[in-house]
Amino acid sequence: MARLTDLDGENPMERNRIVCEPHPESQSLVLLLGGNLDESMIPELDREISDAKGLPARVSIDLSEVTLVDRMAVKYLTDRAEEGIELVNCPHYLSRWFRSGVFPAVPSKPAAW
Repeated sequence: MARLTDLDGENPMERNRIVCEPHPESQSLVLLLGGNLDESMIPELDREISDAKGLPARVSIDLSEVTLVDRMAVKYLTDRAEEGIELVNCPHYLSRWFRSGVFPAVPSKPAAW
């Protein structure tokens, strides 16, 4: 059974969420991320990954429902991939950043319209 963590207090189907989907038949655990993945989600994602490390399960992170990712989150996901956690259903722009190790600069001020 999937476990949902709503990180915004809003409708969990709209923004920032982590859905933990265990698959006992394949001894795997999928963490489905949704919404905006930013630095504020990292502690909860770390908790989910730590909890999963105690299980005899392969852990993967599904990025198919992620709409926006900040630099810290890209760095975090890159580090987890290097530890052996599989990143699945990754949007093309994220795949390029993961492969290159070059992340887009964050402007210090919003661009003027």
